Amino acid sequence: RIKNDPGWSSEFIPHDEIYVSAETNIEFQLRDKDSKTIGADEVTLFVYRPSNQGDDFNDNVKMTSTDGINYVAPVSFPLKGAWDLVVEIKKADEKRNFAKHLKVYQR
Repeated sequence: RIKNDPGWSSEFIPHDEIYVSAETNIEFQLRDKDSKTIGADEVTLFVYRPSNQGDDFNDNVKMTSTDGINYVAPVSFPLKGAWDLVVEIKKADEKRNFAKHLKVYQR
């Protein structure tokens, strides 16, 4: 069962510019309605290419955490341009998605 709104917010940790074929750590934090960081039972990263669905990542990436608060997943983007990231959070009976749009550059 999913409650209407648990008041969660997300933060994708900012990066410098991201380049084609260079492994980049995508970092994510989840916060409760009081802006306190909270952990999750499962965190999955989905990577989409808005301009061509065929370029979407076929394997969903499980994000890992060493402290139960900050989640990270290494990603290497094969093409320059616009990409969409969606992080799916599962915590107890709650499930939410958070999105970020980013640009990947060619060196």
